[in-house]
Amino acid sequence: MSHLDDVNAAIGAGAFDRAADLAARAVEAGERHPILFNVLAFRDSEAGRFDSALGLLRRGLEIAPRDANLLYSTGFCLFRLGRDVEALGALNTALDVRPGYAAALQHKGMIYERAGQDDAAERFYVEAQASDPAYEDPYAGLASVAASRGDFARARELAARALAIAPGQSTAHLALAKADFDAGLFTAVVERLTPLLADPRLHDADRPAFLALLGDALDALKRPHEAFDAWSQGKTLSRDSYAGTALAETAQRQLDQLEALEPFVSTLAPFPPPPPPPPAEPGPGRPREHIFLVGFPRSGTTLLEQVLASHADVVSLEEKPLLEAAEMEFLASPEGLQRLLDAGDDLLDPFRELYWRLLAERGLKVGGKVFIDKLPLASLLIPLIVRLFPDARILFAERDPRDVVLSCFRRGFKMNPGMYQFVTLEGAARFYDRVMSLADRYRRLTPGRIHAVRYEALVVDFEAQCREICAFIGLEWTESLNDFAASARARPIRTPSAAQVRKGLYATGSGQWRRYEAQLAPVLPVLAPWVQTLGYETGRP
Repeated sequence: MSHLDDVNAAIGAGAFDRAADLAARAVEAGERHPILFNVLAFRDSEAGRFDSALGLLRRGLEIAPRDANLLYSTGFCLFRLGRDVEALGALNTALDVRPGYAAALQHKGMIYERAGQDDAAERFYVEAQASDPAYEDPYAGLASVAASRGDFARARELAARALAIAPGQSTAHLALAKADFDAGLFTAVVERLTPLLADPRLHDADRPAFLALLGDALDALKRPHEAFDAWSQGKTLSRDSYAGTALAETAQRQLDQLEALEPFVSTLAPFPPPPPPPPAEPGPGRPREHIFLVGFPRSGTTLLEQVLASHADVVSLEEKPLLEAAEMEFLASPEGLQRLLDAGDDLLDPFRELYWRLLAERGLKVGGKVFIDKLPLASLLIPLIVRLFPDARILFAERDPRDVVLSCFRRGFKMNPGMYQFVTLEGAARFYDRVMSLADRYRRLTPGRIHAVRYEALVVDFEAQCREICAFIGLEWTESLNDFAASARARPIRTPSAAQVRKGLYATGSGQWRRYEAQLAPVLPVLAPWVQTLGYETGRP
């Protein structure tokens, strides 16, 4: 029997460690076969060595460039490394070779779900399930999508189907834990997640989501020390996972750019007021009012967006950046910002056209509507907004800085350079300080264009605050705003605030930091100036 026969026999017996040992000996002996490299790559990927696994897979693809298993494994490793575009390329090629390849369809669904495209994710999960009804992962993926949409009854049904096939399917357990959390069964959440987290088979890349939910359940059970410990463990895993990557380097560069801009912005005179609007009607497909909703993550922007989106005359866009090209051109340095302030329409018009074209490509019909472009960190884009869209107005969400930073630390976010700032409590506070310092200077340069919306005031005096907001953005008050939660339940919300917003107003979001005052102690001095600037009390009541 050859080495390859021995490897195949070990795989057939489920002895994967033995198969990898045999494959290593075969390669050392000079044998070259795709299965050998795939087995070795599988061992490395199971150990989290995805870069090493990719190297082995490339060696296999040199021998068999159209091997569907090698292509799928390549897509899997790239997915685990967060290189989703490359992963899709490999998975698509695997599907060209083997149409209906269930595992490849499943991972395409996972990529789209991670990108916030639930409809596309659902389609691929359904295809994977149809291709292999005995495969548990598609049911778990569909349960995850249902949970993110707030359809917890369906999430329970689909998760149960996954667990009937594979009782340890972790994504299904997470979906059930989310359903239990929504039902207020916090002890059940802890009892479900604790043994899963103790299982070494749960991959480190998946643990932060489990730890975040465990921490939330412990918080709800008034066990703050344990809750904070769970959140901290999850954030440490996220930090270690991305440390040294291009994403972490970009995050540091982002901080450096903010620091370089601040002294220059301090020297600027107030931006001139916008010219009076022309008497003509807006162009075809353009909104009658253009509103930017900004602030800082976890400051109440999702709540405010969903309130306003319940109005029949409002169309909103949730956290889809449309100004990235202009930001790179004008806000990466003091010189770029000066160029923006000096620019004429010949330089600015292409960026305006790109904005509207990108919006149109998303299929949003904003013609004649009040269009709300919600992106919290667009608080750093205020000069762009002012110069590109002279008629636009800005809603700026405010919330107690201590609650904001605690919430940024405890919540799970899709990882990007901005969200990487939240993998440590100190990083979250530092980022808040840098962003708010620059945004505060921009606000002072833009009198009359910005209306502050305080989260705590909105919750306590909802209708009065909403009427003020409506007057500022040119929207007629309607009673439908009072029932925004019902409308929110019918819309997809892809931010960590989704569950709270679907339940309506809740005052418990204010003052949460007090339970964690001891844990927040290292960063309270950083936040103290903002507590004072924004007018929040500094001591206990």
